[in-house]
Amino acid sequence: MARAISSPPSTNRSHRNNMQKINRREYGLLLAGAAYSLGSEPAQSKQAPSPRRPTAELSAASGIRFQQFDDGAVPRTVEDKLRDNVSAKDFGVVGDGIADDTKALQTAFDHAAANDVGMIMLPSGKIRLTGDIIVAPQVRHSGIESAQIAIIGRGAGKNATWLYFEKGSLRVRSSSHLLRDFRVTSRAGDGIKIEPGSDPDHSSARGAMENIRVENCGGSGITFEDCWCYRMDNCYARFNKGWGIEGKAGPRTGLSVNVIEISGGEYQGNGRIAGARKNKGGSERGTGGGISTGRCAQFNLRGVTIEGNVGDGLKLAEQSRGIAVDGCYFEKNGSHPENRDICNDRPGQSVNGPNSVFVLNSNFSPQSANGTVQERAIDLWDVIDLKIVHPQIYAVAADTLYSSEPIRIRESVPARARGWVEGGWYSSAKYTQKWIANETQCFGFPRKQTFSPGLEMKVESESVSSQNYFVRVSPTCARGVDVDLVTRPDGAAGTARLTRILRRGPTGTRFSTTSFDIDHPSALDSVYTQTSSASDKMPGTHVEVQISRDSGHENDRLRSSLYLQSVEITIYEGRISTT
Repeated sequence: MARAISSPPSTNRSHRNNMQKINRREYGLLLAGAAYSLGSEPAQSKQAPSPRRPTAELSAASGIRFQQFDDGAVPRTVEDKLRDNVSAKDFGVVGDGIADDTKALQTAFDHAAANDVGMIMLPSGKIRLTGDIIVAPQVRHSGIESAQIAIIGRGAGKNATWLYFEKGSLRVRSSSHLLRDFRVTSRAGDGIKIEPGSDPDHSSARGAMENIRVENCGGSGITFEDCWCYRMDNCYARFNKGWGIEGKAGPRTGLSVNVIEISGGEYQGNGRIAGARKNKGGSERGTGGGISTGRCAQFNLRGVTIEGNVGDGLKLAEQSRGIAVDGCYFEKNGSHPENRDICNDRPGQSVNGPNSVFVLNSNFSPQSANGTVQERAIDLWDVIDLKIVHPQIYAVAADTLYSSEPIRIRESVPARARGWVEGGWYSSAKYTQKWIANETQCFGFPRKQTFSPGLEMKVESESVSSQNYFVRVSPTCARGVDVDLVTRPDGAAGTARLTRILRRGPTGTRFSTTSFDIDHPSALDSVYTQTSSASDKMPGTHVEVQISRDSGHENDRLRSSLYLQSVEITIYEGRISTT
């Protein structure tokens, strides 16, 4: 006979009502704030319990009911309650590292997909697997995607949940999923593959990983293919022979991932070199490494550690864009001087270079391999809109410095590269004056500011036909300056004579003067004029530009007012050295 379990007294009316029901034997059992009852009055027999009954008899005993402690709660059978979530152990997963759990785990995932089960719990222990495990999309009978599946382990550390693939990978095709709290190893292949399913009606993956650890795989740790949007929090990929994370172009979109955000975590010791895997000092450049983006639309790294990889730290693919590296730590990446912390290969066409790359407040420390130090931290080709703000160029030891300028920007087509470098901290005097190698045709990386003054420059009124434009700049970078103008005459055609005065640094300490003629063939049309660039490299705290009309000059033949519609000041920051 089921017996009531006493509970501390309470003034809560609902709780008192439930206790009264228990005392009347309307409930048979009280556990953790919920009540269980028997469908009929139990017999008063005191016989010893019978041995375990067959499944049919257990099903017949489904009269045991469950109800939460609340006046609005409804009773359910215990069987129905226990089916809310599924444990892989329900399907025979052992997790002792000896039994082959491949069939049992696949059966559990297939059951979840067919029945819209929201969560599968993985037991602790080493779950030995000898083939691929496929997480299929959650579908109803109509075949339309319906729900997210969450695969939850008992932790990713020692003695927790460990999916150990002797062959195969965890292949996630569910387009809405959460992976959390477990570890994966694949001796012969990639650890986790986020990939599209075979059904074209199912959209590409939208998912997340939390506290996932992928280690010692024969291929890459985690791969993405045709993924739409993804989030990774506090995940680790270490000591894999490929990449820690590898983006692969998918057959549907050509993207590895459309949008991904990776927060925290560590990507360490990945990659390989020809010959012995354990020797990081090799004569050949290491392959694989920390993270390879693949082609993407937005790739965000925040507070991520990328260190000790045999290959490159972060590699940007062709046609990748929207790369944001914020507060990340790069240290000792590369088995060869040509390995980099952040880099890309020279694209087949310059238009395929990375676009919109932002590196903010990140740390870079070099690797010394067999006595040959890493050449550079950042080495990029054909980048449009590159911004590097406050990089920390740090030496682990006094004799371990980057052998060349830590940052190099190159272009395969003149004037392709654009962007700027601002601020920064350098732990050695080696970098204070020459830490950027700018191998581009521009002065550096333009930063533009536009003014729309609408100033009227009248005939024979030079004293009232000038205006100053003031732009503050970082004092840590040398720079060149371009000033471009848009002007329009007021009802007459002709040539106007203008003068540009450029001042730098503290007011009046450095300046240059350039005069030029602007021809206006039409009486009302605007004309765009590019003035010659200032070729000197003078540091300072601000740039001041003054534009005036010299209407008394013999070359000024415009017999009407001239409107200064726009002034565009381009400051080329980061031009420290040119190789």
